Amino acid sequence: GIYVIYEMEPMTILQLHWLRYSGHAAFLGKYMQRVPELKTGALIVQAAEDTVGFRKLLLKEPPALLRSTFLSFWAFNEADVDARDKIRPDIHNFGRIVLAIHFNSDGRYGGWQEGMEEGVDVVSYMKTFVEEHLLKTHNTCVWHYKVWEDTFPAGGYYFVATRKELPPPQCLKSLNCDSTTKHPTIPSTC
Repeated sequence: GIYVIYEMEPMTILQLHWLRYSGHAAFLGKYMQRVPELKTGALIVQAAEDTVGFRKLLLKEPPALLRSTFLSFWAFNEADVDARDKIRPDIHNFGRIVLAIHFNSDGRYGGWQEGMEEGVDVVSYMKTFVEEHLLKTHNTCVWHYKVWEDTFPAGGYYFVATRKELPPPQCLKSLNCDSTTKHPTIPSTC
């Protein structure tokens, strides 16, 4: 399988630097398209703005997809709905999906930028994504990981989905997951 880190383009260089500095063989998605034989087992840092490039990177064989992981800290959450919808059908096939998401008490991210006063509705999107798509094929777990901050149900969350052919995600107290930290409306099967 492959590991794809989905990130806003300015952050891809920073991600690449730290991954390589830490000893990981990581590559930028735009270069992987030129050297496709590197894909197997690679850690790919993919710019969120390049949907076409993202699709070219994806393995198509079901066993390879089952071994693949989609990982995004904040970028999937920060992206507008159109950008998320473009890749949703692709990441739906991955064996594992791991996201860090953040939202305010209205379930939105952003709203402090000019022209984006309301921000992106993260909770509604994630709830629909899970209920209408993922629950058919994946087990899910979504929990507030910053329990030391008194912001529940707003704040930072981890979202983990694994295909039903794989072991389900576990809600572990050591990761601050329990019945009181799961999101109240985004479905969890853990």
